[in-house]
Amino acid sequence: MVPSFRSDAERPPTLLSRALRFGMVAACLSACGPAWARDADPPVSLRSGAWLGACDNRRDCAAYGFADDDSAVLLLHLPRGREPSGTLLLRFDRPDRAEGVRLQLGRRGAALSLRALPGEAGLARAALDASAVRTVLPWLHQSGRFFAVTQGRPSLRAVFRLSGASPVLDWIVRAQRRAVEPGPRIAASPGPAADVPDPMPPPAVASLPAVRACASQDSEQPGQGPSASSLSGRVVLWRIPCGSGNFSQDSLFVLDNGRTAALAAFPVPPQFPARAPGILVNAELDGPDALQAVEPSRGLDDCGDTRRYLWDGRRFVLERAQLMLACHGLAVEDWPVVYRAVTER
Repeated sequence: MVPSFRSDAERPPTLLSRALRFGMVAACLSACGPAWARDADPPVSLRSGAWLGACDNRRDCAAYGFADDDSAVLLLHLPRGREPSGTLLLRFDRPDRAEGVRLQLGRRGAALSLRALPGEAGLARAALDASAVRTVLPWLHQSGRFFAVTQGRPSLRAVFRLSGASPVLDWIVRAQRRAVEPGPRIAASPGPAADVPDPMPPPAVASLPAVRACASQDSEQPGQGPSASSLSGRVVLWRIPCGSGNFSQDSLFVLDNGRTAALAAFPVPPQFPARAPGILVNAELDGPDALQAVEPSRGLDDCGDTRRYLWDGRRFVLERAQLMLACHGLAVEDWPVVYRAVTER
């Protein structure tokens, strides 16, 4: 029996103060870095049936196909102007390893043999080179279904329904005709960050309405308190706990230069959930000058979005973003990248 990846409930909304939400989201959209126009910009992802397409700002795209019982996922990397590649992920309910896998269009159609790669227990991967991807792509414009059948032990037969595949590929073709948006060139901060010992928010930070709102929300979690790191440019980054959900923790980030304090701005691409200014979900320091935030859509952490922000000495700039709209058991490293900047270190 193949393990199920669809039983978890959808993510409930995180506890956020109405004082944070009211009147502030619109201000963030106009002040948080790149002025993405949510109504005018094309979507970065498209779902159609059991298929998902995604493109980043450089028009490098990916197509995902999900088998009926989530026992397999077909991932096709379709970069603009470069050779395609792909991966077939296979899941098992026993730690055996497949020796190979055959893709077959219908019951008597064209077939393609792949070699299974070693993987962790219960998971195998088979790589598709450019030639294999070019063989499979015409299948996706047909009707019916195709199969992934493993060779050796254990035996697995995954069914991919082709309905929805063609619209995804057509959407990718249209997206790759659009002008490339290379994103900013980010100069990394010249100095490392350092923890501030025994932090106590100064009055300029503690008096901000958003900080006071978070403090009232977090009163039920007395074990958690503010923390701070010293960024380059003599700026202190304050992290204020701001409520939690079933599988998430909201944090409010404030920048303090010793004279004034202001909420940190975190730009987001289209299709990402709008947050109150300064708020990140499940955020952690990622190195001396970066923040990594992961906002899952459900408790299995197999869909949602991730963002990595880099401090450039003046502000946080979006360096990389991933968005997975389809909840089918994929780990974060297999989620599509929908935005990437050029980092200069």
